[in-house]
Amino acid sequence: MLVSCSDKSGIIPLRCFKPKKIWETSDSLHCPIVGTCLTIDELRKLIRKSYRELAENGSDYEIHNFVVRALSEPNSVRKRLQKILERKYGRIGRQFSKAQNEKELSRLWDESIASGDVAGPFWAIATHPIAAEGLIRRMYGDVHMLSHLKGASNRVDIHRLHQLEQKNRHLEKLLAQEKTESSHRNDEQVAVIQEMAQRLERLSGVEQQLENSLSRLQLMDENKERRLFSEKITILEKSLAKTKASDRSARGKMGVLSIKNDQLQKGLAQQTQALQEERSERKSLEKNLATILTSECSVGGEAGNGCLKSGECTNNLSGRCILYVGGITHMKNHYQALVERHSGQFIHHDGGVNDGRSHLDSVMAQADVIFCPIDCISHDACLRIKRHCKRTDRMFVPLRSAGLSSFAHGLQKAVI
Repeated sequence: MLVSCSDKSGIIPLRCFKPKKIWETSDSLHCPIVGTCLTIDELRKLIRKSYRELAENGSDYEIHNFVVRALSEPNSVRKRLQKILERKYGRIGRQFSKAQNEKELSRLWDESIASGDVAGPFWAIATHPIAAEGLIRRMYGDVHMLSHLKGASNRVDIHRLHQLEQKNRHLEKLLAQEKTESSHRNDEQVAVIQEMAQRLERLSGVEQQLENSLSRLQLMDENKERRLFSEKITILEKSLAKTKASDRSARGKMGVLSIKNDQLQKGLAQQTQALQEERSERKSLEKNLATILTSECSVGGEAGNGCLKSGECTNNLSGRCILYVGGITHMKNHYQALVERHSGQFIHHDGGVNDGRSHLDSVMAQADVIFCPIDCISHDACLRIKRHCKRTDRMFVPLRSAGLSSFAHGLQKAVI
């Protein structure tokens, strides 16, 4: 609304523009203002004092719908909502209040769309006293389409995360089975070692008996008893020979088992490393998904807009160019979207299948960081890229696979 004041020139001073309250705007704007300008956590906190049961147990849709309906009639909820919006977007509101005509407001909205920061400007223009119906309808349409684009992007990432979780559970199951089998083999080895120790103990007893017999023979005369002892010694010597042969056989088996155990331990270490890499890649994808889902770091809907707070975000490429060589061609749109979400530029080269080897040198010269999936690129192309990066002091990031999770994990190494 306009406060009744003017100077002699007929121009309305800035102090005479008084923003509308949220309930003074059109009913059709209540839903997009609440949904765009406030998070669900803020809405739950808003109604917790008077409606604790709904705040703690209500669904996101129920909370949103309750607050929108509360704007239709005088109550404490809408007054507190107005204070929250003024406190949260007061600076933006004061900036937009300086606009004195429809053209300036339209320019400010276009700049907000281009930067991806739409929540505060949407509230400021919706409550501006000189905002015309045409501009309001255009803002409503822009915000409506941004919500569709954001939802589609989130569904793709959530589906990929579900696939990674299933793969992770499968790997954990395989690792558990491998550990169980390794434990059983270790138990078998322990049993073999114990049996060998018992045999050695018996062998020591036989040797002692032999020594005792020899001592007795030295004291005995040449008689029948001596011959009997001689026969007994012969039997003991044969038994000793058999025991030693059995001991050599057991030692050979133990050596084979030791080699197998080393191989199993090496395989277990490889499986553990693969699982750790899968978990690390999953965490990278979860981190990117969480970044997309939070309102403070939500993509503006158009590729290349980057983070809403790119000046503060730690996952910021600051406009650096990422070259991805090889990989799966139909995945390059996803790679590009992920790079542009981190405020970077993206170039793709298929490694020589269709793009040509001569073209590789020119695109490498444009890149700041070069990614290579080692499972989906020729050995020759990979060596050329490594030599180029070493010669030009560029960052080289080898990826374990051409999957999106591996790419997201590698991207963490390139962000500033």
